[in-house]
Amino acid sequence: MSKQHPRLDMGSEGWRHPAFGYIFSSQQDLKTYCKNEKIDPSAGYHEDTRPTIRQVVEKLQAEKTVWDEYLSHAFVTTKDGDKRWPDRRIAVYVVSGGSEGLYLHVDALYPDHTRELLIIGKTCDSRHEKWVECYQSAARIAWMVGA
Repeated sequence: MSKQHPRLDMGSEGWRHPAFGYIFSSQQDLKTYCKNEKIDPSAGYHEDTRPTIRQVVEKLQAEKTVWDEYLSHAFVTTKDGDKRWPDRRIAVYVVSGGSEGLYLHVDALYPDHTRELLIIGKTCDSRHEKWVECYQSAARIAWMVGA
């Protein structure tokens, strides 16, 4: 039997109020609810517990044995790796490289049908056995990030 990989806590973002145990998607929703419940909305606050993309990559360290060239956030600048994990649908897939090897893509999918590459991995090996290993890794990563 294979080792069970735990899902990562991807956090949440929204507006909270100490009087309620749940999160609102917008400040206006919180204010409306407070008004309906006759509660002062001034104690409401914004909360963002989503990890950064860099933190997600760090939690995927065990997968680096598969993606032996690199497994990292897909941004050029260091600061962008500190961008929060998006609250969007996620796609995880493997593609062949233009000249060599295999690539892992972890994308955010947006309602306007655009994609944002969040994490990229690479291996130079493209033997059949490596394809299988890479697909298995992509499936584990998809499970862990809740794709």
